[in-house]
Amino acid sequence: MATPGTLCEIALQNKGPSFESIVKNKTDIPFLTSDNPVSKQNQYMEKRNWPAGHVGIACIGLQILLPIDPSTYLILFDKDIYKVGRNREQIIEVNKKDVEELNQLQYLNADETIYFTQSLH
Repeated sequence: MATPGTLCEIALQNKGPSFESIVKNKTDIPFLTSDNPVSKQNQYMEKRNWPAGHVGIACIGLQILLPIDPSTYLILFDKDIYKVGRNREQIIEVNKKDVEELNQLQYLNADETIYFTQSLH
């Protein structure tokens, strides 16, 4: 099984997602993490009802999301398919709705445990 570090190395060597963004959370809701923090998805292939696997490291449209700390998220994505932020910014500030959706990914991908730094609302 690939580790987050390995996935990032592969992706940044152009063998996977071709762009990265850092997401900054300045809301009062912290990012969560889990015992399975790396989320992989591919909205591009899902919308096309692709019958085969679509979250392999070399798949067109792959997105890899990883919380770094309560205020920072790393997103690796295929820049030929997705636009993240305005003008393809590398540092993106998110709102509460975005934070809640990213936290939901952690909840859905967790094996058993969710980790957080403070009481949740």
